[in-house]
Formats: sequence, C-alpha cells, structure tokens
Amino acid sequence: EGGSTLYGPWTLAAFTESYREMSQALIEGRKLPDEGKPLDLTQKQLNLKVGVIHDSAPAGKSFGSLRKDAKGSYRKGERVVVEFWAAHPNNGKNPTYMTVEERRGDDWIRVRRDWDPDTLFRWKRDGLARSLVTAEWWTDEQTPSGLYRLCTYGHSKTFFRNEITPYQGCSAQFTLAGKD
Repeated sequence: EGGSTLYGPWTLAAFTESYREMSQALIEGRKLPDEGKPLDLTQKQLNLKVGVIHDSAPAGKSFGSLRKDAKGSYRKGERVVVEFWAAHPNNGKNPTYMTVEERRGDDWIRVRRDWDPDTLFRWKRDGLARSLVTAEWWTDEQTPSGLYRLCTYGHSKTFFRNEITPYQGCSAQFTLAGKD
C-alpha cells in the first residue's frame, strides 16, 4: 500500500498516531494547536490507471442479460445468487449497482441495495472486454414472504464512438417463503 499512497509507506502509522493524539485530547478536553491546512498535492499525483476502453457482451447476449438466473423459489435463510453479463463498473456514476426488489401489486419496490449488509455485488473481467457481475442476497427469517427479483444497473462503453450507454437487467421473479 505504501507505493499507492501520496505520503509513502508510513502513511498509516502517521495517521494512526495523529488519530491517537486527537482522541486523547478529546478525552481530556484539551485543545490541540492549529497546525494549518495541509498542502494540496493533487496536481502532483500520477494517475497510472488506464480508463475503460471498450465493453462487449458475448455473441447473442446484451448488457444486463443473465448468465445464471435465480431459482423459482427459496426458503428464508437461503442465499440467492444471480450472474449477469455486464460492463465495467467505472463507466458511469450509478446510485447503485444492484437491488433486491419485491413485487407489491403491479410495482417492483426496491427493498435492498448493494450497500446493505445482506447483499453483495461482485464484478470480474471475462476475457479482454467482457464483464460478469454476481448479485447475492442472504435472506433471513425477518424478510416478508413474497415475490422478489435481483437487478443490476450499469453503463457500457463503445470503442469506436466512445459512447456511454446505461443498461439494466433483472432476474426472473422468485418466491421467498418461510422454512417448514
């Protein structure tokens, strides 16, 4: 990590020492001296990251299409795992990359997102330009029985036109019911 930080291999130790000193001062009600604003070194940072050049889906597939769909039903406490053909997640600014949606009447209502502790969004490259995402949801006894689906959201990028295009994909609906 030291090679990836602006301040070098002792960055963590320096921050830890500063936080320890600030915490002790708070406990003791002591004021720390104002040491001024740190230097803005953002213009001196090197960015060695190559951006996304191109995304592609397998022949006959589109972004958001399923590689592995949900089963038709699950018992509470089971894990739901769905795989989608996707694009690189750095292509756009998504408010969320995956959701768990519950069917209520004619509407699908988001009940979980990728930041919830019982969900997991995992991305990986498949070859040079294809991507797979895995959406997982660990159900529990408190989740209401009903119809659900997992969805993914993203943006794909084309090489020749350099266009960014949004996409989404959803699993088939499945039933979640209590344990016998």
